[in-house]
Amino acid sequence: MNTIKLNNGEELDSTYIIDTIDGVFGFILQSWGPKDRNPEYAKAMEQILSRLIESNVPFINVYVISRNLAKAFPNINDRAIKINGVTNINPTYKNPHDLRLEIGREVAAIKEKPSQNSKGGNRFKRVLIHAPLLSKTDWDLIARGESIDLYKPTVDDKKVDHIVLALQGQEIEEPRGTSKPEKISVTSDTFFRDPLVKAWVLKNANGICEACQLPAPFTRTDGSPYLEVHHLLPLSEGGRDTIDNALAVCPNCHRKFHYGDNKISFAEDVQTKVSRLSQSNDS
Repeated sequence: MNTIKLNNGEELDSTYIIDTIDGVFGFILQSWGPKDRNPEYAKAMEQILSRLIESNVPFINVYVISRNLAKAFPNINDRAIKINGVTNINPTYKNPHDLRLEIGREVAAIKEKPSQNSKGGNRFKRVLIHAPLLSKTDWDLIARGESIDLYKPTVDDKKVDHIVLALQGQEIEEPRGTSKPEKISVTSDTFFRDPLVKAWVLKNANGICEACQLPAPFTRTDGSPYLEVHHLLPLSEGGRDTIDNALAVCPNCHRKFHYGDNKISFAEDVQTKVSRLSQSNDS
């Protein structure tokens, strides 16, 4: 059984597993008691909450997965802990100690028989902590005393888009952001572009998007229509920088070529409508 470690590497007397329970994947913290089982559960929970904060995790969901409660409430969502009426819990809502206590009180409030008035009950029942995108490797790192960089600011646009997509539609509190974003110098491969090809494609379009056939959305400061040049077969994939592989498009269509859920059929449709592109993918 895996144990949680302090930042100095010392192991706590509290165990965890990482698994999927009732369709929810997450970090399962073994409960305190009875007798001497996992006596340092509370300290372990605070360590985990602290590292989630350090890792910029925007929210967590906490579910009670004790066997008897699972029988009483088969739907795991009925065993979700709510703080301030919401199940998406901001780890920074309170300091780790106070948040752990509040979670414990909410755990204790879920009764096997909702009508019972007993004030007793184990405040530290077996719980599963879910956080979007966190993998088994991420959780193991957190348990070992390390923070992860998944949600931290990054220069990797693909990583940013991946996280944004996963969080869209979720209720998250307004982020603090970064008042002075860190700046680094990066090097990357790029391609020589023929300015004559770009100029010809833009002039030939005459201010009309070759994909949607609508006028350019705005004009530049010099009065020329704003369109962008898209390579049907990307240069990075062996595409030619020639007029039969390039077309002038509005920003919306340009994004659609790259990110649209129907981008393949969209490109094929445009290719059939613009005659000079008909042979653009031939070698």
